[in-house]
Amino acid sequence: FIIVPLLMCFIQLELRCFPFLVPLLAMFILPIHPILHNLILLFVIPTYRRAIAKFFLKLTKIRIHQTPSISYVIAVH
Repeated sequence: FIIVPLLMCFIQLELRCFPFLVPLLAMFILPIHPILHNLILLFVIPTYRRAIAKFFLKLTKIRIHQTPSISYVIAVH
């Protein structure tokens, strides 16, 4: 991920073809780029939103069934 912005820095230092802040901003924007795409998809596509909601519902159901009940924990102690 960091190779492209670094190449941009070196090209800019040699050629002075664009402002120096462009590659610096690219280094900070590049790591959050996929997260921003996912957020945009959440707001735009209802199917994507439903799929994530179903995943979290399944995850919580699994956790609820795997944890022992309170009465069982009290009886053991």
